[in-house]
Amino acid sequence: MDDYLAKPVKPAVLQNKLRQWLPMQEPVVEAPAPEQGEGKADRPGPGIDDSLDPGVLRDLYETMDDDFVGILRSYLEHAPKLLNEIEQAVLDNRLEALVRPAHSLKSSSANVGAMQLSELARGLEHKGRQGDGADLTAAFQTLFECYRNSTTALQQIVARGSLS
Repeated sequence: MDDYLAKPVKPAVLQNKLRQWLPMQEPVVEAPAPEQGEGKADRPGPGIDDSLDPGVLRDLYETMDDDFVGILRSYLEHAPKLLNEIEQAVLDNRLEALVRPAHSLKSSSANVGAMQLSELARGLEHKGRQGDGADLTAAFQTLFECYRNSTTALQQIVARGSLS
């Protein structure tokens, strides 16, 4: 493909790119994001708490259909390894070793709708890149708490087999 897509990939953007390179029909217009405070009532199902973005999950569900649960399972399988690598880098105070696993956790978490976790991982990635060891343990503890909340909510979705 002679183009790129920024992560997390949004279905409407992907469709537009595909239509641009494989002309099929008119581009899809993406629905505007809900205003602050809107959308809480129409969450896609039980088990989705404030640690997950229901819009990202809904988009992933609509895009991946039968593979949706498999993607969540894959995330839940691989994320603990990244978390362990981050923890070890924090314990050893090796800031350069923090960058890669924090970057991977940031990206993969955003892809499954764990946006708070993604932001916290981004913060640790930034600390690693900047060589900023200040409050590293506290930042990891906050990340760990958010990780627990996010993965618990994702595990509930996987157990149900769908968003609803």
